[in-house]
Amino acid sequence: MEHCNQLSIDGVEEELEAAEVQDKTPYNGEVQTIDRCIVYHDIDEEWVEQCRNEWDNCQEQLERLEQEAAVLTQDFGGTLRRVAGEFESGRLQHRFEDGIELPVNPKEEFVLTEQMEKEILAVAICGIWGEQAVGYDNSVRVNVNQIRDHFAPTFNVPPTRVNRVLYYLTEIDACDHVEDLTYEFSRDHISEVLSIIQTVRDQRVEEVLDDVDENHIPDEQQATLDMVSDEVMANGSDEDEEVVDDGEGEMNDNDEESED
Repeated sequence: MEHCNQLSIDGVEEELEAAEVQDKTPYNGEVQTIDRCIVYHDIDEEWVEQCRNEWDNCQEQLERLEQEAAVLTQDFGGTLRRVAGEFESGRLQHRFEDGIELPVNPKEEFVLTEQMEKEILAVAICGIWGEQAVGYDNSVRVNVNQIRDHFAPTFNVPPTRVNRVLYYLTEIDACDHVEDLTYEFSRDHISEVLSIIQTVRDQRVEEVLDDVDENHIPDEQQATLDMVSDEVMANGSDEDEEVVDDGEGEMNDNDEESED
């Protein structure tokens, strides 16, 4: 918003000329006014009403936005329209009341970095499962294995890393721990989910977990064993269970082989 406040009509017209807009579109490049807006995907008037009246911390953030800009929403293949705040221009205000039809956009996709940093993983989890819960009435549950499967086979994310990131998200109130390796996102977590990028910029995942008793973090290896055992009993199978290393643990004295 600070950058938008510094824009001038002459400056915008120069940028449009440099982008060769007049050569590519019927638009003549003339700018009559500059107005500010912020666009969110897949929210609606009901969502804004709940944000304003029901959700903690959401009302304050919404009112801050409304003081600076009009708040718009867009749907894949739907309309770009105003749901809160106002334009200074009456013509823009009227235009976005009716909405502008949009083409169907490609599906949003989150890709991990090669190092699979916990901060990037936290942003991806909130962007995929957290925002699913934000856009709908029902909560969304996800477990460690589902997240690993989502990024496989391109990325083989260690279960320990996924589990620690999920528990970190509970610490910043972006989700709830349900049981074992299962976590839940809901609309109650909207503020934290939508502000996750700034949150991980301000403090890294492990810096938050440094203040957590490690005994409180679910043991992903034991939980996996319990899940496998329950599945084996349900299937009536006598096959031996196999434990797969999580890729982040270290060998201890009990893992070493010795000879007499």
